[in-house]
Amino acid sequence: MRVIGLLLVLAAVAGFYWLGGNRLDEAQVRDFYQRAEQAMLALDDETLCRMLAEDFEQTTVTRAESNEMRATMDKAGYCRSTAETTQQLRQLRDAMRGNSPMRYSQTVVSVTLAPDRRSADVEMRATLEMPGMRSSSRSRDTVVRERWRMYALRSNSVVWVGPAYR
Repeated sequence: MRVIGLLLVLAAVAGFYWLGGNRLDEAQVRDFYQRAEQAMLALDDETLCRMLAEDFEQTTVTRAESNEMRATMDKAGYCRSTAETTQQLRQLRDAMRGNSPMRYSQTVVSVTLAPDRRSADVEMRATLEMPGMRSSSRSRDTVVRERWRMYALRSNSVVWVGPAYR
């Protein structure tokens, strides 16, 4: 009888781990994006990279004046690019005696949970201002939750870049 009880408890724990660890809700999605914003402001490229799924893909259309450029990156490309950018921003911050060379803000516009609650589509807006430059973006992302961790799986963005007006 004890063995059956122990097996039932183990089965319940395994089921909770498997099902509970793969489900997400809107609050978890918003918290994920809050952590991403904090990592961006801290110039923490390693944390940003860990937040991506192994098969992450980002497609970006960048518009500046009358020019338009389309780029697609996988996780390795995103991580490499983010590391280079944050390194440059850290150097600029150090040259400015610790003052941040950028202002960044983002807004989660909407979260649409999949019926199985293992993924969500997220509509975002973000603004980045640096000396002499301002960019605004709109993106549609897909985030997933696997074994108690959330990851960005896909991102499709349109970015408008121009001079900073002040």
